Amino acid sequence: MSNYDPRITAYFGDAVLRAGFMPLPHLFLRHYRHLGLSQLQAMFLLQLMEIAWDISDPPNTVTKLAERLGVERRTVQSCSRDVHALGLVEIFDQWDDAGAQVENGYDLSPLFRCLSALAPEHKPVGQPRTRRPRSTDEEQPLPFNAEIAPPRSGDHPPLRSGDHSPLRSGDHSPPV
Repeated sequence: MSNYDPRITAYFGDAVLRAGFMPLPHLFLRHYRHLGLSQLQAMFLLQLMEIAWDISDPPNTVTKLAERLGVERRTVQSCSRDVHALGLVEIFDQWDDAGAQVENGYDLSPLFRCLSALAPEHKPVGQPRTRRPRSTDEEQPLPFNAEIAPPRSGDHPPLRSGDHSPLRSGDHSPPV
């Protein structure tokens, strides 16, 4: 029995979830370019977001961030300055128990305030996906928006031939 929501477990699998995960606002992925971020700066911010959610091995130094991003320390320091200059993070000094300065800390609340301003005020359009019982005597095609039964726990979501992701072309909402 999984400890997680069965929809999430069906999609990712227990092993992936046990390794850790973090919530990520859709608005960040949809609007990072509008915020003036490069792909590298967006990945840098994702790594900073992960620090709050990773209880086992967060990237807590510039060196670890650089290793994860596959870049030099100077590049991480430049990303840090750039996202601060964009007004998306506040950088603060941190001190250890002995009074020595350690790596900088980051406050992401300015980023989340910017994302809040981009949030639509209206409700999303479209119909929610619903299950429909299938006739046992004859095969009937499912409508485009019909929900496909989730795979068993531990399995991967079914992909149709030619699909490269769990979302269908033109489907902008996550599977439910």
